[in-house]
Amino acid sequence: SKGFSWVLTTQNIPQLIGGALTGLTDSPFIFMMLVNIILLVIGCFVDTYPAILIFAPILHPIALSYGIHPLHFGVVMCVNLLIGLNTPPVGTGLFLGVAIGKCSLEELIKAVVPFNLVEIAVLLALTYVPALSLWLPSAAGFR
Repeated sequence: SKGFSWVLTTQNIPQLIGGALTGLTDSPFIFMMLVNIILLVIGCFVDTYPAILIFAPILHPIALSYGIHPLHFGVVMCVNLLIGLNTPPVGTGLFLGVAIGKCSLEELIKAVVPFNLVEIAVLLALTYVPALSLWLPSAAGFR
């Protein structure tokens, strides 16, 4: 994970992805779909905190230019990366589960797949219904 983060940073991959995303579409819905796909893949290979430090400064201004609420984008980004931690074949959380559960990777993957499907359904709901991620801060008086 550290090595992959280093390669991403030194090769300017986040900047290339950000530049490609801005030129692909004018629709915030398609932008969020592309971000979901990219971050799910990145989450499989890179731990959550390094991925946030690498990609948030690039993707956040692009999301703002599409009119996406910053808190909503942050929630979607974190949920994406956390799902990636438990997504086969390389999700780093899987290896921790194998060590703790003393089972094979194949057994764990079979057990995790139904949960991942539910997590992806929740991610889609969070992505396309911003009120789900913004209602609690709004109720607490934050804008």
